[in-house]
Amino acid sequence: MNHGLGVALRVLSVLAGSLFAIVLLRGVVGPEHQIWLFIGVPLAVLIAGALVAGLAGRPLLLAARVSRLRPGAVVIAAHTTIETRADARLSGAVERRWDELGGSPVALAVLPDRVEVWAVGEDRPRWAVLRRPELPPAAVLGTLPVRGAVGVVPTPALLFTDGRSRVTVVPVYSVRGSSPQRAAVDVQRALIQIGMPA
Repeated sequence: MNHGLGVALRVLSVLAGSLFAIVLLRGVVGPEHQIWLFIGVPLAVLIAGALVAGLAGRPLLLAARVSRLRPGAVVIAAHTTIETRADARLSGAVERRWDELGGSPVALAVLPDRVEVWAVGEDRPRWAVLRRPELPPAAVLGTLPVRGAVGVVPTPALLFTDGRSRVTVVPVYSVRGSSPQRAAVDVQRALIQIGMPA
């Protein structure tokens, strides 16, 4: 499905849901207050949409900030996986403010000699992984929670390791929703961006 059609279908479904909520609530609210339904429901939908878009864009905003702090680096916006917290512990770094199930925004600054792992709200990287030619970055399966369900799902991820330290993340190149298929495309894009064969 092309992007334009996907956006149109999402907008249409939100409008249909809003209309359904208004029709459903009209029977509960007296006629003198029904005008507030026509104002309140669409306003609530707009606010919720803005919040979701803002949260989805956090990795991209972090990557832009890291790009300014590390000129010349290839910066990859990403989300943590369940494995990222273990990677931080293994490297002796803090893992605070990262969701245990992954999905927290991070950025990787890929430099010629190392890969720095940056978190939101911090002025320096949490840890770095040395780049070694014999251990190139790789596409692997990380683990993320299933949205709208209980459990986790293997998701394509990007792994950097130097044999001692490592970092596993899911690259993000858009504020659009994430899926294993989108993650696979974004992992391949990240590998190409850092000069690796995809």
